[in-house]
Amino acid sequence: MESLNLSQKQLSKLENSLSKCTDVRIFKRTLGLLEVARGKPISQVASLLGVDRRSVYNWIKVYKSSPTLKSISDAPRSGRPSLWTQDIVRCLEAALMNRPDDYGYRAMGWTTSLLREHIVAYKGIKIADDTIREKLHELGYVWKRPRYVLLPDPDHDKKNA
Repeated sequence: MESLNLSQKQLSKLENSLSKCTDVRIFKRTLGLLEVARGKPISQVASLLGVDRRSVYNWIKVYKSSPTLKSISDAPRSGRPSLWTQDIVRCLEAALMNRPDDYGYRAMGWTTSLLREHIVAYKGIKIADDTIREKLHELGYVWKRPRYVLLPDPDHDKKNA
């Protein structure tokens, strides 16, 4: 059974960080460390936090080696590589310079769904509508609802005379 003996200063530092913590993962790890330091069994702490016991053991090991909040933070990760290439951005920008009916679509204005369909047709890559919206925002495009304006009635004066 692993124990965690913390000084009063370390305990108060961890307790204070709980109220200021904005990252759920760090909050959970800090709470786990505090509970183990208060004498709760690791299996109970793991069950309480919804994690595996090995995770709690890892938090203790890492915190013992370097007792800082940064040590229990997640390391930066590369994440999934972006699908956006310059080629796809050029395809998107070229499409936006023209109307959809120029490409044979039965529409007068672009929608994100239609842009997605266009990118699939020309580049063979499926991109989510939300991702297209984000890229459009990055490129400085603003979406506005189309306004239909009726032409004035040419016989208005005759009718009201």
